[in-house]
Amino acid sequence: GTDIRLMRLLYLTNNRGDAQYLDLDLGETEEDRNAILNQVHVDLIEVWQGIQKLVGEGDPLNFEHCDRKFCCCHKIRPKFECGSVHQQQL
Repeated sequence: GTDIRLMRLLYLTNNRGDAQYLDLDLGETEEDRNAILNQVHVDLIEVWQGIQKLVGEGDPLNFEHCDRKFCCCHKIRPKFECGSVHQQQL
């Protein structure tokens, strides 16, 4: 197969509506690339399992704010009735 070192992730929209991209260097060797991609895999599994756990609990108060730049939870929460979703403590 072809060795791929550089990867570009495309985000077709964001909160302003314009497309953006992120260029990643996956490493010089196959071992470097595998280490990076394996860690991404582990991170995605952890996020997915966390979401499944929260959904399984059935309590919207358990979904806490995050600090991810791409997430809009902090903008959406004020639209919910106070007390119906987790509210960040200031």
